[in-house]
Amino acid sequence: MHRKAAGLLALLSVSGLVASQSSQSTSYQQVEVDWVGDIPDYLVGTTFGIPWPRGKYGPKKTTFRALAGSSYVDLPS
Repeated sequence: MHRKAAGLLALLSVSGLVASQSSQSTSYQQVEVDWVGDIPDYLVGTTFGIPWPRGKYGPKKTTFRALAGSSYVDLPS
């Protein structure tokens, strides 16, 4: 499942959005992610990180999603 999600995220995030939500809040924060350099021809095993301020998103308290067309896909974190 993680590989499918990572591959899907890689495909969708060429100029996509990643959203995060705290379980204690109903608000979302969106961040645009993009490739640094050229888009790889083969997307298996793609990993990336987005720097957040320390303590802003607690483990097991935040969900992450990627925009896939007109709907969101849940991401593992």
